[in-house]
Parts: sequence; C-alpha cells; structure tokens
Amino acid sequence: MVICFDDLNAQELARAGIEFDTPAETKLFIDIIQEELEVRVGRAIAKGKTQAQMAEFSRCNDHAAETWLQRNCPNYKQIVSSVKHEFDSELRQYRNQIPGAHLPAILFKKDTPLNSTWLSDVTCICLQKAGLRTIADVVAVKDLYEVTNLSREGRREVRELLTHMASAGGAHEY
Repeated sequence: MVICFDDLNAQELARAGIEFDTPAETKLFIDIIQEELEVRVGRAIAKGKTQAQMAEFSRCNDHAAETWLQRNCPNYKQIVSSVKHEFDSELRQYRNQIPGAHLPAILFKKDTPLNSTWLSDVTCICLQKAGLRTIADVVAVKDLYEVTNLSREGRREVRELLTHMASAGGAHEY
C-alpha cells in the first residue's frame, strides 16, 4: 500500500516501516519529505516546458496554478502519482539508512493482511498472486524462492518483516 503523502503523519510512516523516537523528529522528517516531493514533482512538470512557461507558472497563485497545469501539463495528476509512487519505493528501500529512524514497534497478528504491513505494493501483489494473503500464509511458506516472480528485494522485505516480528515478540503468535 503506497504511503498517503497528502495526509502524511506518524501512522503513515509506520505503515512504511519508518518510525522516530519523538514527534519533533517525525514532523521534521515529514517536512523534509513534503519539500522533496514538491521539488521532484516540479522537476517532472518542468521537463519540456519553455522558460516563458515556467516564468508564467512561478507567478501563479494556487487557483491560477491549477488552471496553468490543466492547460500546459494535462497529465500532471499522473506525474504527481508516479513521483509519489517512486518516492514511496525509495523510502521503503532505504528506510534502514534514514538517520534517527527505526522500524516501528508494531506487533502484527497472524491474520494481518499483507497490504496492511510495510511490504511494498509489488511484493504484496506477487505474494497475493501466489495465494498468500496474510502473514500466517507467508510464515507457512517453507522457501520464499518457491514464490513465483518474488524478487530478491521482495524476499528481503519479507525476511525483514518476519525478523522484526520475531524480535518484537511476534513469533509466539504462530
């Protein structure tokens, strides 16, 4: 499940497997994420635009910006969605390298649906196509290499989730 960047909060970060010790650290990280998204979306929208178009856009207020985008970049909503999805993947992939961040102390139950964990959409879809819907289903798999089309990154995500659950005391659920 992709992070909801429009209403980003500590719970959304935890769903992505990112948690901080204090609300101040969380707020700072959210502010950094929002700024980075604005930059990335801006760069993507600016591709192929003339200097004059970009100058016109920079003078727009919020309402005028919406009109400008509809006229000069009719696919801007797709661009925003694509940038958010890409950024979500990066956050999940590099979450262990974010200074001050750690995996949330979430104790998933065996009947937790996979799309309610911090597994990426691609990994969830692959597991679901193999008939695996919950954490219990994944735990029952003897060898992750048997799951068709599950990438190395997907296997790493699953192992990380199960290892984290075991260290957080979740192993007794099974």
